[in-house]
Amino acid sequence: AAKAAIALKSHLTSTVGKQMHLGLDILARWIPGIEAGDVLSIAAPFKQRKTTLLLNILLQMVRKFGASCALLMLENTREMVVAQQVCMLATEYLVRNGLYGRNIVGEDGALIEDIRPNVLMQARAGYKNWDKRRVAAVDYGIAEYHKMGNRLRIYDRRHDGLGSMASLLRVTMRDKALYKTDFMGIAHAQR
Repeated sequence: AAKAAIALKSHLTSTVGKQMHLGLDILARWIPGIEAGDVLSIAAPFKQRKTTLLLNILLQMVRKFGASCALLMLENTREMVVAQQVCMLATEYLVRNGLYGRNIVGEDGALIEDIRPNVLMQARAGYKNWDKRRVAAVDYGIAEYHKMGNRLRIYDRRHDGLGSMASLLRVTMRDKALYKTDFMGIAHAQR
């Protein structure tokens, strides 16, 4: 206990390091900022949107603060993650243009706000035949995603051989060396 008390006193008298905001105001009440070496865990039952929260944090840190971020994705493919984030950005477009939450049916018979990653991936170039407002939203999402350049990187099992602790460490160290990573997230399938 004595050593722990001394360590805590030392910590409490030190200066705060570089703080990074997670980019989501709702989280700032509980987590005002993170420093290098901090570890966060998002724990919840199956299908409770943990990965969605992580993807939102990554998008906000890159877009609002210019952070260098990476995602180690063990539960999905890189392509599906990009589609998820493009759909999030497409929803942003719909919200900003007053089209979200109004149950507007487009010329193609679908709700304008019905932009889901699996549907987008299946549609491929056919998404261009959707209602023009849905197409504009997806195109906005793609353009915004493209603007992030190499400030957001996604690694997965298929393209990067993730799976073992050694592979995670290898990719983490490589990413840190190449991109001076500010924040890295890991999404893994629950078993």
